[in-house]
Amino acid sequence: KDLARFPDAVDLVPVGEVDTGDRERGLAYSQFAERDDKLSYVRAKSLLEKVEFVGQADTEVHERLGYLNQIGGDRTKAQAEYRETLAMDPHDVTALTDLAVLLAQSGDVPESEALLKQVVERDPSQTVAVLTLAVLRCTKNDGAGVRELIRLALRYNPDDAAAHKFGQTGEYDSMYLRLR
Repeated sequence: KDLARFPDAVDLVPVGEVDTGDRERGLAYSQFAERDDKLSYVRAKSLLEKVEFVGQADTEVHERLGYLNQIGGDRTKAQAEYRETLAMDPHDVTALTDLAVLLAQSGDVPESEALLKQVVERDPSQTVAVLTLAVLRCTKNDGAGVRELIRLALRYNPDDAAAHKFGQTGEYDSMYLRLR
């Protein structure tokens, strides 16, 4: 019945004699949720929340729950999950970047900028973090800082279309920014 409402839904089954737990199935379904599979989103979220509820969540579970909450529109829960990830692993680049993006979107620019600086200092190849930091610099009218960050993004990812477009037109992630 459930699958009839979701004709393109994925129904994952374990291979071989391996008994997969809720964590593994939840993480697997979360990969399909990224591709707009709504039933996989529901399954992933349910399974991973169960893992969290019984106290067996690790950084990957919290990070995936953060992402699922983010794409589901619950920014508050997403931020809480990313913070939980960072409490367990303060160097988790994905959680740092995703939390920083959410904070910037909600207007907390100082904390967002601090998190993005950490990411860029640790791993300047993280293009999303570098370009998001550049966006924040645009809001401060720091044209030289913006251009420097775009050059940094292109140094590590010379074929990145978003970085090229940002540098040439000021457009990034559906925003049009002035590169002063």
